[in-house]
Amino acid sequence: MSALVSTSLGAWCIETSPIRRNRFHLGSMLLAFVLLASFGCLGGTEAMDFRRDIQPILSNHCFPCHGPDAAERKANLRLDRLDDLDGLPEGILIPEHPESSAIIHRVLSQDPAERMPPPDTHLELNSQQKKQLTQWVLEGAQWQPHWSFIPPSRPPLPEVHHADWVRNPIDAFVLHLLELQGLTPSPRAEPHTLARRLSLALTGLALDWDRLQEEDAGHPRRYEDWVEHCLASPHYGEAMALPWLDAARYADTHGYQNDGEREMWPWRDWVIHAFNQNMPYDQFTIEQLAGDLLPMPEVDQIIATGFNRNHRYNSEGGSIPQEVTTENVADRVETTCATWMGVTMQCARCHDHKYDPFSMQEYYGLFAIFHNITESGRAIRDGNSEPYIKAPNWHQQETLRTLHKAREEAQQRLDALHPSIERDLVTFSRWHQQDASQLNWMQDGLIHQRSFEGHLQGVDARTIEDQDPMPLPRWGKGIRGQGAVLDGQWKGSLGDIGRFTNQTPYTISIWFHPDSIQDGAIFSRIEDGVGGKGYQLTYDAGHFAYLFISQGYAGRMGIESLEPFTEKRWYHLTVTYDASMSARGLRLFIDGEPVACRITQNNDSNPGAVSSQPFRIGVSSMAEHLFGMLDELLIFDRVLKPREIHWLSEPSSLGTILSLESTQRSPRQKEVARALYLQNVSHGPVHQAVKGLAEAQSRLQAFVDDLPTVMIMQERDSPRPTHLLERGQYDRPLALVEPSLPKSI
Repeated sequence: MSALVSTSLGAWCIETSPIRRNRFHLGSMLLAFVLLASFGCLGGTEAMDFRRDIQPILSNHCFPCHGPDAAERKANLRLDRLDDLDGLPEGILIPEHPESSAIIHRVLSQDPAERMPPPDTHLELNSQQKKQLTQWVLEGAQWQPHWSFIPPSRPPLPEVHHADWVRNPIDAFVLHLLELQGLTPSPRAEPHTLARRLSLALTGLALDWDRLQEEDAGHPRRYEDWVEHCLASPHYGEAMALPWLDAARYADTHGYQNDGEREMWPWRDWVIHAFNQNMPYDQFTIEQLAGDLLPMPEVDQIIATGFNRNHRYNSEGGSIPQEVTTENVADRVETTCATWMGVTMQCARCHDHKYDPFSMQEYYGLFAIFHNITESGRAIRDGNSEPYIKAPNWHQQETLRTLHKAREEAQQRLDALHPSIERDLVTFSRWHQQDASQLNWMQDGLIHQRSFEGHLQGVDARTIEDQDPMPLPRWGKGIRGQGAVLDGQWKGSLGDIGRFTNQTPYTISIWFHPDSIQDGAIFSRIEDGVGGKGYQLTYDAGHFAYLFISQGYAGRMGIESLEPFTEKRWYHLTVTYDASMSARGLRLFIDGEPVACRITQNNDSNPGAVSSQPFRIGVSSMAEHLFGMLDELLIFDRVLKPREIHWLSEPSSLGTILSLESTQRSPRQKEVARALYLQNVSHGPVHQAVKGLAEAQSRLQAFVDDLPTVMIMQERDSPRPTHLLERGQYDRPLALVEPSLPKSI
């Protein structure tokens, strides 16, 4: 059966990366082991049980000197691998012949110089332990691996004296143990007692017997009916989930000294729902270990991977992200192995396992599998840390589908009016081409606009350092009209605008023309010094870089364009931030298109305050003075949609666009003209359709904004290197390790 499970689940791994395949195979193998263990524990025998009776004796009394630790091993004799009797010196252990086995002779010896363990170790065996070892050898010295590694076998039913009491195979095993102890079964309990026991076992709650009797008046229930009643209760899943939540170290706070709140309860609800729906165990296993790697996974399957995000997470200001990540990954390895295999895998973090068949190399092979998710190593103090997703429950998912459908229908109603819109747009353009500045255009969320049209209105003409008067700014030909010329001398302060923290969404856009590709600040609102808060957009060697600081070195988010932009021309730059307290919530657009960026810093975690400095152009306390030109600064208190950013990147003025015939407009100009008309139409069917679409979109967005989130597993685009760690320490890497599964599984 285990081979069947492994083969069928492993087939899903085709066309995935090595790490993804390994996470699938791990889930398959662990599922197989649970199946083996569940079958293997059905049996019982009166003979010595190696794991129960013998292994504890060997582990506690023999392995300290004759175990896996080569440095402590005496006489070059190893007894922790007695499954390989051929490797033992002759005469040490002879199955079925304790009288000829040296190990029994030494254990039973009365000579202190010969007796094992030696008296000076203070590990002496008592008479019962000596008897058990002797009986074990007499019975053949059968060695058993870890219980979860034993293949399943169906044991024969034990013989019992009172066979008439047995109603099912499990009764036979129960009665057999009772008879071994000289006990007899208790009389059958009264119906209400049985029902109460059943309810406590299956739901954790006592039945209201009187109420149920009233409901069942005249129709007494059979015991089987009570079983069905309890299984149908929503409390059944809650009771069954409790030990699983304990094994998964479930908590809705991060732990450590800050112990900030987080939302992991959507994963908890997934577990409860899985039990209530009687989810097959193979599905239950795979979705929690690798649900995100399934082909086209559903939201629920991704939520299931929260199993491996229940670990503690440190948000302390002085924490080291690499160290925190190492502890997170170690927790995943150890919890997964303890939950599915019942082994103490953490022993192999620093050295080969002393008892179980796991080497340190194999530990870090598993470590590499769980090391490849998009986490930053720094927890958001109050909230979920990346990666996470919106986690609607089943009722909310239905509401989402309804709201999405309503928005699509509203869009279709507007699209159906396309001929009318095109016709009206001609008249609209003729009427407003001379006074386009009076039209409503991109006003939603706009909190500041600066065109730099050759005047100083709102510009603080002082230097940063000493507040002395400075040269007046120069103006030149901007992208539209005039723009500000930055020559390394003028340092413009626009006052108290752009008041953003790491918990507020925003968009900042500006036109920029570089005179050189040297380092310089395009705009900033950032404090001086190491602990300074704020943000800045800089240009260095053709690369655009954005940095947001909420707390010195311990709270930073930064991105930088991968490709350089070295042409001396006008660029339309837009930065958006979604208030996620993650660098992945930052996006950079150039000329209306998103650009690929690398994350330069991503260790923000605690709420920050607004920078005490004003908004400046052409200068920053952390960058050189800029040489070039700036024009058309826009600041929004929301994240603009990509299409809106695309519209803003059109260099022509609204009046110019409206003055062109439709056939003369570029595709982007046509989009802008249409959007301008729709934002200003005030009556008729088109107005109603625009209003209906806006309301449908608003309802959908408001609902999505209020949805809970849950932390999940999510693979990185490129594998993260993993090393053996000396003594398990994050800062003492040894050889590189590839993702792999232990040989024993």
